[in-house]
Amino acid sequence: MMTKALYTLLICTICALQAADDRTSIQDLINHNEIPAFTEDYNDQVLDLSNRSIYRLNGLLNIPGIQETNVLNLNGNNITQLPSGLFNQLPQLRYIYLAHNQIASIKGAFNQSGIEGFDLSHNQLTKLERDSFNKEMRDEHFYIFDFSHNKISEIEKDIFKGIHLGFGGEINLSHNKIKDIYPIFNGLTSAGETTIDVSHNHVKFEKNASNPFNKNLHMEVLNLSHNEIDNDTIIYLLLQRAKKHYTPMTYVSHNKMKHIHSDTIKKLKNLGLHEDDMEFDIARNKLSPNATKRIENTINAIKKGLKDKGADLNFICRPQQVLYTQAASSSASMQDDEITNSNQLTNLSEQLTDRLFL
Repeated sequence: MMTKALYTLLICTICALQAADDRTSIQDLINHNEIPAFTEDYNDQVLDLSNRSIYRLNGLLNIPGIQETNVLNLNGNNITQLPSGLFNQLPQLRYIYLAHNQIASIKGAFNQSGIEGFDLSHNQLTKLERDSFNKEMRDEHFYIFDFSHNKISEIEKDIFKGIHLGFGGEINLSHNKIKDIYPIFNGLTSAGETTIDVSHNHVKFEKNASNPFNKNLHMEVLNLSHNEIDNDTIIYLLLQRAKKHYTPMTYVSHNKMKHIHSDTIKKLKNLGLHEDDMEFDIARNKLSPNATKRIENTINAIKKGLKDKGADLNFICRPQQVLYTQAASSSASMQDDEITNSNQLTNLSEQLTDRLFL
């Protein structure tokens, strides 16, 4: 009679064999005539090989027409390795989508010119090495770097040095295990309206630290929410350079800040009187009642100054949770006389925060 343990082992073996049978390579798809037709999207030739249980990329260069591909979608497969130099043989390739795979390293994988962006979110990356991007790539204009939802805890110094983000470019490092962002962004530049997302990590800032972002990185959005920031250093540094450089919409909610120093309050007040498009979200921190009161007083002063100048800027504030935002946002267009009680104010702030971080 088969024992329970032996039966369990047999079932596990069968399941493993079935799973192995489900895996395939691109060459297998070619042999079975299962390569889909190319499609066109905004004049880009697109090859969609997503969700096909691919675990090996051998045979990719054998696909008829692959040399003219601009967008390659390999999302949702079982890829674990990226052969060095493979994509270098696709001269027209501009965007590569590799999300939801099992990739653990990208060293040497992207060493060609012409690439404008790639998505490596939801993989098994633990480290980003500077050799991941060679000199040729550093001469190009990138638009998308998505490394979110990995296990990245180590990033080599100057990894983005020499790389220039095109207008509206984005670097997404959210949902990782990053503690220090100072070595990351040194030397990174952009054309404008750049989004930097390092939310949902373990980032901290030392007091009296220098600004980790250089003057030629023109950010529109900086998301540092859901980290371990326990001081207002980054807010002060952004306000400090704001007279010469655009201040990004900065999200530092869901952190551990307990105090806002008087120097930061002064800079916020002085700057707020002539900056009508700034946004600072410091909701859901651990601000003391005194810190909250000082911010409220500053906000009232700024509102008065802007009203005198005819500017249209709105502030929403609640105890322990402060949202400093522009009235141009449709979700923040409610005027003071429309907020009739504290419940309405709380509900509105909750809605705004939910929209920002869904």
